[in-house]
Amino acid sequence: MQELHLRTKIVFGENGIENLIQELKKKKVNSLLLVFAGGGLLKTPLFENIQKAFKDNNIEFKMYTGVNPNPLNKEVNEAVAIGMEFKPQMVVSVGGGSNHDASKIIAMALSNNWKDCTDYVLGKVAPKVDPLPLATVATAVGTGSENNNISVITIDEDHFKATTAHPTSFPEFSIFDPTLTYSVSPWQTAAGGFDI
Repeated sequence: MQELHLRTKIVFGENGIENLIQELKKKKVNSLLLVFAGGGLLKTPLFENIQKAFKDNNIEFKMYTGVNPNPLNKEVNEAVAIGMEFKPQMVVSVGGGSNHDASKIIAMALSNNWKDCTDYVLGKVAPKVDPLPLATVATAVGTGSENNNISVITIDEDHFKATTAHPTSFPEFSIFDPTLTYSVSPWQTAAGGFDI
């Protein structure tokens, strides 16, 4: 395992799920909201393996799998509703840039008790407290969202993409396991390379 410390701690190496569990144990996390990217990722072994790892390590979790590419504010709000009922210690995002973007907003909304993230995304309200801690697990590369503080969310009602950034919205740590990217299509890999 190799580590690189920026604002977000980068944990690089194979055995990504085990690395994630170790980081969660260091932070004494025993409850989390898992925001797992939808689509094809739900059909990979990672989907079952990560849930099993949480259960085996007595980490309570609720899950949201409804984030799509170019995430909508209503998707974020659906995840927030789950989190508000569950009250997790942390948000863990597994997927690519869209999922990580949505998870930053979810973490901020949960800590500030916002049921609707739209006014925050549009810059009409400012957070009063820092977001819940966030961890990311990268399964695709390109946007850099897994280790920055920027989110792009589409306001569904207006068909408008809004960008927001807050100095406290950096993930605490990000898991980079190259084996988790093996199922990414050549097209997506090339698109991610151009995005970088």
